[in-house]
Amino acid sequence: MIFPQTWQSHLTKPPNNRDIATFDPTLNQNDVHSWMLSQNQTQSCVDSLKKWLSDDEKNRASQFYTPQLQNRYVVRRAILRYLLGRYTQIEPAKLNFTYGRNNKPHLPDSKIHFNLSHSEDIAMIAVSRHRLGIDIEAVKSISDITLIAQRHFAPIEQTDLFSYTPDQQTAAFYHYWTLKEAFIKRDGRGLEIPLDSFAMTPYLQQPPQICFVNYDDRPAENQTVAKLPAPEGFAAALIVDITSANITTDVV
Repeated sequence: MIFPQTWQSHLTKPPNNRDIATFDPTLNQNDVHSWMLSQNQTQSCVDSLKKWLSDDEKNRASQFYTPQLQNRYVVRRAILRYLLGRYTQIEPAKLNFTYGRNNKPHLPDSKIHFNLSHSEDIAMIAVSRHRLGIDIEAVKSISDITLIAQRHFAPIEQTDLFSYTPDQQTAAFYHYWTLKEAFIKRDGRGLEIPLDSFAMTPYLQQPPQICFVNYDDRPAENQTVAKLPAPEGFAAALIVDITSANITTDVV
């Protein structure tokens, strides 16, 4: 496997960042590896990455409305395949995905769990030996923040959110939103789970935790809930079904 030499990233690499082409793919029971990448790549890089995609993925890419969105899809799916290929020791192009509820992909007959999220030009991929969900969002001002919160947040989350100044409210909103998205992505049912049927601890209370769930399929209590490092102007979160998870975040 040869990583495209034309790959570019404008993301700041954290200390001790692993080299994408040579990293050790060992994944211990408590490990969660999250990877952050730039989806905006040169056309030559995108064309090079296409060799790893299935015919179905190439067809899905062609259905996006603009060349930029098509290329971003190619990039995130190809890098997902590249990473999973390293963890499973299977060539990226030979990986076969199965799809569960809401088209959540899985690797059949594998103990590897993964999840992908993207917003604007940034994508994040999380890999673990336990079920997990990840979410990243571009932080933008929200004119109807009150209405959205009243529709989707639990009452205790609304009380906390509305106690802040307008500037603080934006940060608190994305704190809740990314955690809640990570939770329903972990489950695989997406918005079949009402976002107001569970709640997170207050914005300023760290580390975040799930403080109640009132729908039938209650999750296991052995979960790690975490905010993840993200570029300026973004917020990210992860939930994984293991206590005391060893979470690392690296830049592709």
